[in-house]
Amino acid sequence: MSREALVVGINSYQHLPPLNASAGDAEAIAQFLERHGDFRVRRLPQFQDPFEHNAQRVARNQGVSLVQLEEALVQLFPHRAMETSARQ
Repeated sequence: MSREALVVGINSYQHLPPLNASAGDAEAIAQFLERHGDFRVRRLPQFQDPFEHNAQRVARNQGVSLVQLEEALVQLFPHRAMETSARQ
């Protein structure tokens, strides 16, 4: 049975200096989970790498909005989102 993972790698924050390694580290984790953990991985931010047969990769110079993150969580874990909203 395949498991789901959301891997977020953000190098740029609005009021902070840019980070150098977050996106690369996130991509390494995503690839490890896909190869060794039977995970279906969703990356944020994500792009298709034309040099790797359009493989999904973590985008290094792109931000993520709170709405994008919430939508990704609901898509991957809809039963958890329902449980959480029912408690509120």
